[in-house]
Amino acid sequence: MTSASPPAAPDTADPEEPERHRLGSPGLRRVNLALFAAGLTTFMSLYCTQALLPELSESFHVSPARASLLVSSRPAPSRSR
Repeated sequence: MTSASPPAAPDTADPEEPERHRLGSPGLRRVNLALFAAGLTTFMSLYCTQALLPELSESFHVSPARASLLVSSRPAPSRSR
């Protein structure tokens, strides 16, 4: 068995088509790591209050069900002018 060489890139690149990362390239690894970090950070910011729910329930004298609304609530968007 002989390994086939990859097809040669055309000499004229289409100016409309953006350049893509190659499979296994350091650039693609950085993009994948950045997307993973963004997803993990989003997940953590959504559920970081969950560990505090028993303490919040006790401190504010509300039921655990009511305190759990913090997990599903989101901050109001800020209006900057």
